[in-house]
Amino acid sequence: MLDPWLAQVYAAIYDSIGKRESLDRAVKTIERALARKDELMPEEKSHVLFVAGHVYTRLAKADKSADTALLSISLLEQAQSTGEPGALDQALINAEAGRAYVVLASSRNPVKSYKKALAAFEEAGKTLTEDLSPWDAASLEADTGNASVMLADEYYRLRRYDDALVCARGAIEHYTVAAKYFTPRRSKVAHGRIMSDAGLAHTVISEIFLRSHELDAALKHVSMSISCYNSAIGMIDREYAPEAYASMKVSIGLAHASMSEICFKEKRYEEAIAACDSAIQAYNEAVKVYESAGKEKLATDVRKRLKQASDLFNTFMMIGKGKTKHMAGDVL
Repeated sequence: MLDPWLAQVYAAIYDSIGKRESLDRAVKTIERALARKDELMPEEKSHVLFVAGHVYTRLAKADKSADTALLSISLLEQAQSTGEPGALDQALINAEAGRAYVVLASSRNPVKSYKKALAAFEEAGKTLTEDLSPWDAASLEADTGNASVMLADEYYRLRRYDDALVCARGAIEHYTVAAKYFTPRRSKVAHGRIMSDAGLAHTVISEIFLRSHELDAALKHVSMSISCYNSAIGMIDREYAPEAYASMKVSIGLAHASMSEICFKEKRYEEAIAACDSAIQAYNEAVKVYESAGKEKLATDVRKRLKQASDLFNTFMMIGKGKTKHMAGDVL
């Protein structure tokens, strides 16, 4: 059948340029194939079900729909049990199921869903090795890192800090492997996504250390998060993807704001002021980009963070001057 192949092409175009029209065409095409699936041989039917899961995972993410994510998972489970998929096909189905569980986690049973995603990725990794397919293996490492960092963030929200730390560190290990393959030269989009998610992992670790008053460790990881975010934003074409660029600027601003807090607690006042100033600059740029793109709600949200950073900057300046005068008086 031509339809499954065509649906994959449309899905690939959607992945590349993000145009909803391509995703809608993929859905329409695979629905046509699904309507005829009972006429097919078991192996062909399994392939149609796999491609359907592949397409519906993307639709679920685009629409933020738990029901569509569950439909994708159901189709992929049917693909596993239809015919006799080979080892590679089984691995690809498991990898896609993992992605569907990641999408599901954003709206339903996050800890459970992320764990299911990680279990599916682990199973896929038994076959999708670097020797078999470097691209698929590196993609799987990136997907595993993504599920791990999102689980870490969820554990952090639940105040399960030890679990969050383990997951965030695991995510960084997976991203390190993935980034060795997905260099900027091979794929700017993939490299940027990996570095952005690695930045989040370092942010989670920094916040955990900050809560336990381990300030040196917290400062180390927030510095690494800024480095990751700066690498990620270098992969984004501001004119082509203004919202992605602005969003990354917000992440950079948040990391600098956290750095200013840590430096201030360590009485490194000049560094605290400089970091706060960097946060203000990042927020200002994000606001301008959102305004130019007509995204007023997003711009308003960032303005609130900008005001907080500006107030903090003024406070740091006043306290810093007071400390400087006090030190000068001691010298005199």
